[in-house]
Amino acid sequence: MSTPPTSETNPPTSSATTSLTQSIQKLDGSIAAGKSNYQAWRFRVIHILKEKGLLTAIEEELDKSDSKAVARDNVAFTILTRNVKDAQITHIQEGSTAKEAWEALPTVHEGIGATGRMVLMQRLWALRLVEGEDMAEHLNRFRELANQVQSLSGNGKGIDQNELVTLLSWSLPDSYEPIMMALQSRADELTFDTFAGRLLQESARRQVAQVRQPDLGQNTSSGGAFTAKYPMRGRNIGGRYGLRRGGMRTPMTF
Repeated sequence: MSTPPTSETNPPTSSATTSLTQSIQKLDGSIAAGKSNYQAWRFRVIHILKEKGLLTAIEEELDKSDSKAVARDNVAFTILTRNVKDAQITHIQEGSTAKEAWEALPTVHEGIGATGRMVLMQRLWALRLVEGEDMAEHLNRFRELANQVQSLSGNGKGIDQNELVTLLSWSLPDSYEPIMMALQSRADELTFDTFAGRLLQESARRQVAQVRQPDLGQNTSSGGAFTAKYPMRGRNIGGRYGLRRGGMRTPMTF
């Protein structure tokens, strides 16, 4: 009677070895689109290779006289090729080993990342909430752009809290000026989440006021909880960027 096969008698094939890679997003990106998911993709692939004992395939030169090393390299190469979009194959097809393919990607995608980050930052600077538009949708657009900037940042940290608050302040219509003044007078540091939460509260309050006072809805939406209209004469709301509503702003560097 034959014994059932075990993992010792039948080692996993390349197909089984790469089965866990099906859940990760494939590498994609281009200079034209100014987008790349390289940083997140790199993190996930390193984790997969480490889990499978294949990390040396992208860290060390392949000893082609070592049949086991060659087999590991083939599996690692398969993992890489199965987890990139077709448009990315051109960047790695000249490589004969997993290490050569791996090292061909940073130059391409970090260049995309630098260009894409600049494009996304420009979009954040240009983002504006028009009076009467949905605040939640505006904040979602803002967060999405900020998260994309983070994904393209070499250090993975993206934009700090002060810069996020500055950019969000710059995107609001004049009627939110009193709220910004009140929040910035707080003794503690104003975080993005605190700012966003307060804006959502004010937006909801304005919507309720419009329902309750349809005849005064226009005035309510433009003045908010503060009936007085504050003048916009160059008050600095920009932290270290020196943004001034109604005036000039200092050039931004990337």
